Amino acid sequence: MKIVEEKILSYLDSKRDEIIEFLRKLIRIPSVVGEELEAQEFMYRTFRDM
Repeated sequence: MKIVEEKILSYLDSKRDEIIEFLRKLIRIPSVVGEELEAQEFMYRTFRDM
């Protein structure tokens, strides 16, 4: 495995719980076609605050 791939996998492993919690919150938000705004705002806030 290349060094870059190892670093990425290591980072993802260290953030596993945070990633799972983010995804749990995201999938709880209804986001059917035409009603995606709440999910989009959630993602915007999350990425803005990183």
